[in-house]
Order: sequence, then C-alpha cells, then structure tokens
Amino acid sequence: MIFNCARCRTLTFYSNTISCLLLSRRTRVLVPLSYSGMAAVSESDYERAVSALNGLQSNFQVLSEMRKQPRGRGKHIFSKTPEFLSRVGIDVTELDSLNVIHVAGTKGKGSVCAMCESILRAHGLKTGFYSSPHLLEVRERIRINGEPLGKDLFVNYFWQCYDSLTRNKELYEEQMPAYFRFLTLLAFKVFLNEKVDVAVVEVGIGGSYDSTNVIQRPVVCGITSLGYDHVDVLGKTIEEITWHKTGICKSGVPLFTSVQSDESLQVILSRGKELQASSVAIAPASSLYPDREKWKIGIAGAHQLENASLAVQLCKQWLKSMSKWNEGEEPLNDEGERCGLPIARPFLLPSSFIKGLSDCVWPGRCQVVKRVGVSYYLDGAHTAESLRVCSNWFSVSSRKEEAEIQGPLMKVLLFNFSGRREAKNLMNEIYSLGFDYALFCPNITSNDIHSSDQANYNVSVADMLGRCYDNEKAWLSLPGVCQKTKVFDCISDAVNWVGRVRKTNKELYVQVLVCGSLHLVGGAMNVLGVTVMGTN
Repeated sequence: MIFNCARCRTLTFYSNTISCLLLSRRTRVLVPLSYSGMAAVSESDYERAVSALNGLQSNFQVLSEMRKQPRGRGKHIFSKTPEFLSRVGIDVTELDSLNVIHVAGTKGKGSVCAMCESILRAHGLKTGFYSSPHLLEVRERIRINGEPLGKDLFVNYFWQCYDSLTRNKELYEEQMPAYFRFLTLLAFKVFLNEKVDVAVVEVGIGGSYDSTNVIQRPVVCGITSLGYDHVDVLGKTIEEITWHKTGICKSGVPLFTSVQSDESLQVILSRGKELQASSVAIAPASSLYPDREKWKIGIAGAHQLENASLAVQLCKQWLKSMSKWNEGEEPLNDEGERCGLPIARPFLLPSSFIKGLSDCVWPGRCQVVKRVGVSYYLDGAHTAESLRVCSNWFSVSSRKEEAEIQGPLMKVLLFNFSGRREAKNLMNEIYSLGFDYALFCPNITSNDIHSSDQANYNVSVADMLGRCYDNEKAWLSLPGVCQKTKVFDCISDAVNWVGRVRKTNKELYVQVLVCGSLHLVGGAMNVLGVTVMGTN
C-alpha cells in the first residue's frame, strides 16, 4: 500500500495498513494517497493544521502593534512579505501569472469579489478566490472554482508552507508570519500550483500595507464603498482611510471605484495619478444599464445592485485586458464625470455575466434561514454604514414575511460587537426596528463543542462576556428601546432560548436578526446546521 508523508510529501511503501501517528511536532504523519495523488487526510490531521495556524501571531496582536506606530502604520510589517514569499518558494513576480483582480474597500468588498468570481467562472474560467474572514472553517478563505479548498488540499499545502517557513527560521529577523499573512502566502501557493486562470483577491485591512498588496501587476483593481472602520489603524478621517484603501493602485493598471463621497473621490483621483494607474473611473448606477431588468442577483439586498455594477465593470475590464472580450463596445454616450473622474460606460451584459450574478452565493450576508416557526435573518454587518444597510434589508424583508404570518409575532435581536468603536453608535442604526427582546452573547458557538476553526486566543471568555454586558448597557441607554434583554454565555444558548420561547406558544412566529459580527453569524450558522458550500 502506498502512503504519503503529509509533512514532506515523500512516498513510502507498506505491505499492510498502518496507523497514522503524530509522536511529536516534527514526526512525520503517514496518510494513504487519494486517487488524485494528493494525500488523503483525517479530521485530526486537519485539526492539527488549524491548531498550528492558530499558534501564529494573531491579527489582533499585529493590529495592536500597528496602533502604536505613527502614520505609515504597517509599512515595516508589509515590507517583510516578499521575504516570506521567497521562503515558501515563490518569487513575487510569479504572482503576475495569477491575473489578479484586487479589491479593497470598507463595505461590500467580499460581495463584489464573490460576484467577480461567479461571473468569470460562468464565463468558463478556472477561478481562485481569497477572502476573509471565514464563517465556519478557515479553508473557506481559499476557494477554487467557488468551492472552499478541500481538507486534503488544505492540509498538504499548509504543511508545505509551514515547514518551509520553520526551516532555519532563526536566521531571519521576523521568524514566522502572522495568521493573515500566512494565509495570504498559502492562498498564492495554492493558486499557482492549481493553475487558476484568474485570482480574485480581497484585501484584509486597508490596502497600502495589507499583505495582499505584494501583488505587483494585477489585471484590474477595484475600490468598494468606503466608510469608517479600523480608524485606529487607518486614520480617523475619510481622507486618511481612502489613502490607505487606494494604495492597491498599480502603475499601468486600470482602477474602478464605487460611488463615493466627494472627499474620497478627490483622494482616489490624486492617488491614482501618484501611483500611475492607467485609468480611474466610477462604476455607473445600476439603473443606467440597458438590460438592468434582467439582473437577478443571488445575494439578497437592494444595495447589491451597486456592488454588481462595480463587479461587472471589473470583469469586463479583466476580459478586455486578457483579450477575451468578444462583445464589442456598446454605442452609448459617456455618462459624464464627478470630481474629475469619468463615470464608466454601462453596457449590455453577456449571458455569462447574467448567469454569474444570478448564481452568486455569499453566505452570512443578508441571508435568511428558516426553521419551524422561526426565521433567522443573518448579516455580518459591523460598521455604522453596513448596519444601516442591514436595517433597511431587515425592515423590508421582515415586513414582507409578516404579511404571510398568521398569529402573534415576536422580533428578537441577537447582537455582538467586539471592536474598538462605541457599540451604541452602531446600535443607533438598528434600535428602531421594533424588537421585543435584545439578546447578547460572545462569539462562542457552544460551551460543549470546541472547534479550532472558530477558536479565539486573543480575548479571555470573561472579557468577551464583559463586553456583552457593556453592549446590553449601551442598548438600554437608547431612547425607546425594548427593555427586555438577556445575556448568554454562548450562541447555542441564545438560539436554544429562542426555541424554548417558540415551544411555549406554538402559534407564535419569531423573527431573529443576527448581526454585529461575521463571527457571530458564522457561529449561528454552525448551531443552525447551515453549511457553506462544500465545508461538510
């Protein structure tokens, strides 16, 4: 029987089956080869890889260091990324072959990336997609053809990178990359080895000093809607934040942006010139497209129409740059300009674009999960701007559902926010939705089930619960809110409470809005048994 070492990928022959043992951190693990030639792995192999990943310096620690620095935050940290790439066997120029679509922004960057990936896959291309954070399992962040990386591929590529980095690490000033940067290296390794036609890459935080910005020659770049987030790292003004986000511009590469404030557009224009982008244009309003009535977007929410406008502009430019655009130019007039930036031309969408938008799935964003007598409205909104959009979506969607409900109705908010901003400012966007109860809990799925994928080593359980009580206090200080509140130790306890309330009155229908954190939404999906395309 043929076995493969999951750590160094050398082949060993055995005449009978043997057990896979991990005697120490450096002991080889022998696992049987799958038919594809990639080593098959067990659940424990996957858990060991994720545990090793979690042992790296966290994003929380990296951000804490960046907060201590003056303007130019993160420049030193970012400068080490090419060295790390070299240590895992990748020259930075090799990334050019990935034909990258690089997207930064505050709101909607994940949705825009998901649409781009879906459109180009519908066009017949092999796609890679790197995003963050994950909802259920870390391998969701790295996708091939829309599917999260398989556990066997994740484990094998993980140890290839991890072992390359730990080998002679004492010779380097910065011995190991932090969590997010490691995953960025891993994604690039996977995309290169799996020979994708296009890699859609979502920026983590900011842009200028984000580890994804090691990409030197993307095909096209995009900036989604901008707002206030990570202000202690990116700056307290919209101009400072825009400066960082627009740092993904590259010489000779076209840039498209969603509609922004005049202040942001002025910075985008100046940064585009400074970084020598070949062109900078604003995506037109979705209403200007001649076939707008044919658009059926797989992600719920009216705001996704404007995200779709940016996505189709990025995909059209990508196909043109790759000499794959066969539709010709539409005989339409230019749509004018704003703040010195031209508005891109709307066009008739090819059938692959229509299909890609319709088939696009982006879990945890404006998603409704229905159970007997309960509808869970899931949205990972965690900024004031995104919660405003979430509020509008919930208001419209829940009202439509109410028209079909016979009997009494109860509205429940399940909220958590663990960032550094004032939770009260965020709750201002949702408190007027008519909730009967407000529930608060940390981003802990269950006290009984522990998953390496959803582990948080940055904050103690006591601190997380303390923040929940602070959130409850902030809620109660708002004018006219419901005074019925509860704090739970974990997400499963909160969901179980909803179930018990429903059982005491089987005529009652419950609508639950889960928001404030993508990690909270991911935990709720776990408890409700909702999968994320191929993660089970």
